Amino acid sequence: MDVARFESIAQRMEDGVEVVIRDPISNEPTDWVVVVASAESRRARQALARVQKHLQSNDLEQVEAANRRLLKAVIIDWHGAEKGSEQFPCTPENIDEVLAWPWFVEQITEAMGDRARFFGKPPSI
Repeated sequence: MDVARFESIAQRMEDGVEVVIRDPISNEPTDWVVVVASAESRRARQALARVQKHLQSNDLEQVEAANRRLLKAVIIDWHGAEKGSEQFPCTPENIDEVLAWPWFVEQITEAMGDRARFFGKPPSI
C-alpha cells in the first residue's frame, strides 16, 4: 500500500474543507460557505489542550466558553455571508457572534468531526 496518499489527507485536515451552511429553518443550502479544519488538525488539538480543564468543569458557562474557543480555532475563513446589505467577513468578532447561534455551532461541530469529509468523499451534511 502506498501510504503517500495519507500525507495529502493530513494536509487537507489542516487546510480545511468547505462547509455549506444550511438555513436553520428550511434546511436548504445557503450561499454562506465556511472553511473548517478537522477536529484532528493541529490547530484543533492545540485549542483542545488549552481548554481541556474547562471542558471537564461542572460549570455550564465554562464548558460553553471552552467549546466556543475550540470551534473558533477550526473556523479558518468564510465567504458568502452578509449582514443586512453589508458583507459579513470572517473576523474574530464575527466568529464570536455566530458561535452564539446553536444551529451554526451544530453544523460546524458536525463538519469538523466528519473524517470522511477530509478524505475527499461526498459530504454527509
